[in-house]
Amino acid sequence: MPQLQQIADLRTLATRFRAAICATDPAEVDPEVRFIVASFPKGVCGAICFLLGHYLRQNGFSGAEYVNGIRRPDGESHAWIETEGIIVDITGDQFAEVADEVVVPVDATWHRQFSDRPGRRPADFLIYGEDSPHGLAYGPI
Repeated sequence: MPQLQQIADLRTLATRFRAAICATDPAEVDPEVRFIVASFPKGVCGAICFLLGHYLRQNGFSGAEYVNGIRRPDGESHAWIETEGIIVDITGDQFAEVADEVVVPVDATWHRQFSDRPGRRPADFLIYGEDSPHGLAYGPI
């Protein structure tokens, strides 16, 4: 069972990161990745996971993973972070059924609808190298 302090810490970090994205002027972001900030939170969950994952890793959650899947009934895809058994999702509110801007649930039921075997990889844009285009968005955020 995840510790309450870890959940609180992840919620605080995720809330700060989401606020930073919302406060970022898209004009300050390189045109190649400007869509990440301009479209947020709609349709950018994958890119956001690599950015948020890097932030979480820098702040003590070295096991942060990018997790993604597709919901079979409607073909919708979604991506989120999992670390130490805890989900962290700052783009779930792009779906009508999710009201909260920052979701750090203990119950994974909603996320599991996207796949019973979701894809996983390290949640850090640096896995693509120092020159990853995601880095062009991370700096201004």
